[in-house]
Amino acid sequence: MEIFYTKFEDILDHKKLNTYLNCLPSSMREDILRYKMPFDLQGRLFGKLLLKKIFAHYFNNRDILYQLEYNKYGRPYTSNSKINFSISHSGKYVAVAIANGFQIGIDVEEIKEISIADFRSIFTEFEWNAILTSTNPLKTFYVYWTKKESTAKADGRGLSIPLNEIFIEDVISILYKKRWYLSEINLGPDYIMHIASEQKELINIHYITF
Repeated sequence: MEIFYTKFEDILDHKKLNTYLNCLPSSMREDILRYKMPFDLQGRLFGKLLLKKIFAHYFNNRDILYQLEYNKYGRPYTSNSKINFSISHSGKYVAVAIANGFQIGIDVEEIKEISIADFRSIFTEFEWNAILTSTNPLKTFYVYWTKKESTAKADGRGLSIPLNEIFIEDVISILYKKRWYLSEINLGPDYIMHIASEQKELINIHYITF
């Protein structure tokens, strides 16, 4: 498994934003520009740019963005390759997970203050008790959340799956009797990132700059 990630610190000025947008297919540009929050827009933009850079450099495919198809749940894929990928962004980080021949999902979340009680219904009794009794309930909440969401993305149905159908057992998640392997990638104290995959493989991590 290969994990590629990048980080942007600032909001792009109009000229730089247009320069990056012009690297994308027109339909993709239009979709990204629907998002009004700068970091949300840039997260989606750099997700596509990162995917483009990975496929051009590692797979000699400079046309990946024109080859993307989407399943009925909105997950992007390419039908002419065995390469599976998953994209996630939050805050200043964007990440892409790549696997050859098996499904993979990635989720990164910036740790923000929220009312975790509003999300009680998505956790089992065991998971909820682990969150409440931890030394840092907010961080533990995000640990469980990213484990569940990365599993849902690896499955291919994303958040159309009720997250309370995903059961977390340390480094394993179970969804409808299928087991997924979980791995955490350390991005620092303010972020949590997990990968869920069908196979347990060595993970190589690459930081990409633009």
